[in-house]
Parts: sequence; C-alpha cells; structure tokens
Amino acid sequence: MSSVNGPAVVIYDADGDTVTVTGGKLDVNAYLSTTDNNVLDAILADTDSIGAIRTLLTPPTAIISIANADVDTSAELLYDDSGSIRRMDIQAHRDNAGIIYVGDSGVANDGSGGGISLRAGDYYSIAIDQYSDVYVVATIPNQKVHANAWV
Repeated sequence: MSSVNGPAVVIYDADGDTVTVTGGKLDVNAYLSTTDNNVLDAILADTDSIGAIRTLLTPPTAIISIANADVDTSAELLYDDSGSIRRMDIQAHRDNAGIIYVGDSGVANDGSGGGISLRAGDYYSIAIDQYSDVYVVATIPNQKVHANAWV
C-alpha cells in the first residue's frame, strides 16, 4: 500500500482478510445470508409484501384506455370503476388550457390538496391497485385527461 504523509495502514476485515482498494474503491469480500439478516425472512412472512412483489413481477394481462373529457374544478374520480389495476399512466390532453392535479380525494384545483400537477401534454405514471384511488381536478372547467390502466 502507498503512504500519504505517513506510513501505510493495512486494514483487516472480520475474517482476517486484508482489505484492498481497486481503482480508488474499497473491495468488499463478504456475503450476506438470511441467517445474518432477517429482512428477507420478514418480507417472506408478510403476505402483503409477497403480493406486492408478485404484482410487480407479473406482467399485466390487459390495458384499459380511458378518456375523461370533462374534468372540472371539483375533485372527481379519474375513472369510476371498482376494479383492480397494477399501474396507471395519465396524460393531460395537449389542448388543455388549465392545469390538472392528480391525487387522492383531497386534491384541490389550486394545488393546496397536494397531488401532481400536469400541464398540457404532461404525463404521470403511478403504481396503484384500485381505480378508486385516483382523483383529478382542473384549474378551469372542461379539461381533458387520457389514461391507460394496466390490469
């Protein structure tokens, strides 16, 4: 090892191996097993996590195209359906003059309720499991939103 303003220092890991540096980065000579870390066990024991992982890893089987041509100044469901989905891609119509806010039922037309703001042509994608969780509101009446729901 080289020295910088003094003698070189040799570092040993817990197994007694010399720690090395390659290309300015510390080389790690280690392994992690589930006996050392119970995170994997906790995930596997949590059925909600398993369902979420399965949902992320399983490809969608269909796509539902949605057009909401009348988004007004009060929060409304983007698509009024009780079905399950995996993801929704949402785009403010390119001809909109106002801003569309996407969020939960508390989303407000002045942005005070949080959410994501979409100007004409802007796009937003969200991993979500229910249509009934996605609300939209516009800063001016009669704005348009298009969406694809992946089921």
